[in-house]
Amino acid sequence: RYLSLNRNDLTALPEGIFAPLTELRYLGLYDNDLTALPEGIFAPLTKLQSLDVFGNPLGCVQGAPDSVTYFDDSAVYYGYYETARCGDNCTQHTVYVPNDGVCVQCPYGTHTHGVGALNCSVLSPTSAATTSAPYTSTPLPATTAGHATWGNSAATTSAPSTSTPLPT
Repeated sequence: RYLSLNRNDLTALPEGIFAPLTELRYLGLYDNDLTALPEGIFAPLTKLQSLDVFGNPLGCVQGAPDSVTYFDDSAVYYGYYETARCGDNCTQHTVYVPNDGVCVQCPYGTHTHGVGALNCSVLSPTSAATTSAPYTSTPLPATTAGHATWGNSAATTSAPSTSTPLPT
């Protein structure tokens, strides 16, 4: 009923990790290094009442069950900000923009490893390592043939030709 994974230097959680824990009431994930969470990771936790995720480099948390009445309640006590809850438009391959409180699509050629990330990653052609790329605060539409229209303007952007971080 109580699972504390706090302060374990976790960098990722596998999909379905909480599936067998349907009776869980408290889940502590605070003060780790989680940069994104798998889509639907909390779906099986329909009886969860308390969820702490503060202290992670997450932009937001998606899919916290409706049963959660205590969300990041201890954050201020430990000197952290509460983590935002993601909006409906937050999915994999989007990043959370804290100043705007919305998620935007990652630029062409980049991705995220889950939901709630603050940065998109660019795969390096010379290694399996990824580098962070800052988000854009303008929502991007679906790309067509390597081009996307930014905002309401007629300007287009091409796919990045290198694996260096994208300009802000």
